[in-house]
Amino acid sequence: MSSLLESLLGDLFANRLSVRLMQHAATLDLAQFEDAEIYDHLERARRQTVGRIGLFTLILGTAQDLITLIALASVLLVQLPWLLLATDRSGAAAFSGEAHFASLGYSLLYPLRTPSASHASTSLALQGASNESAKKV
Repeated sequence: MSSLLESLLGDLFANRLSVRLMQHAATLDLAQFEDAEIYDHLERARRQTVGRIGLFTLILGTAQDLITLIALASVLLVQLPWLLLATDRSGAAAFSGEAHFASLGYSLLYPLRTPSASHASTSLALQGASNESAKKV
């Protein structure tokens, strides 16, 4: 039922945008249609009306999820307030653990280079690329 409603509302939205685009196009002169920039704007607007249906569906789904979350949280607050507090605490603990281990994984992938290590590798690269070291070899 929800997907049917989202589909109908999305089609209605796209049809309304298409009608507005056609009304605007009807006010233009033939010379304006021959202008490449104006024609590109109209064509881009026509193509984007179809792409907006997915965005509209996504917004409606997010609103539905938000309503569900608020309803469940309010029932939980009325019936078992200590459980809502425990859920909040466990979510915070899970977030801090994920953030900690994500930072450790990031530091393994991209190690922090100290200025002395950076300077040493730069000076080594410069020595290897200099003319004198090439003559010595």
